[in-house]
Amino acid sequence: MIAGLTSLISVIEVVISAVRDKFEMTRKPATYTVVIPTAVLSLVLFSTTSGLYVLDIVDHFINQFGILLVAVVSMLVLAWGIRVLRELAAHLNHHGSIPLGGVWRA
Repeated sequence: MIAGLTSLISVIEVVISAVRDKFEMTRKPATYTVVIPTAVLSLVLFSTTSGLYVLDIVDHFINQFGILLVAVVSMLVLAWGIRVLRELAAHLNHHGSIPLGGVWRA
């Protein structure tokens, strides 16, 4: 139980820190902003008798498709939406050890 609780705290702490940085909030309001919706969502989805099945479905979807979908959408937004692919390549060439060419942009 302690291992699960400390894992929960470490995962939620990342989100709370991101909310604090993005919206320039103090610790308490940022914590309430993250924890209350998360707790409500957990109670609604996972506290029923089918909660373990829902957890399995969500876990499978996120691990199989969600991460790849976020990566592809992020690259499409960078490349076509805000058109910063050349600047990103220049930044990576300047700070990285492996030079990127036209193949990387393609």
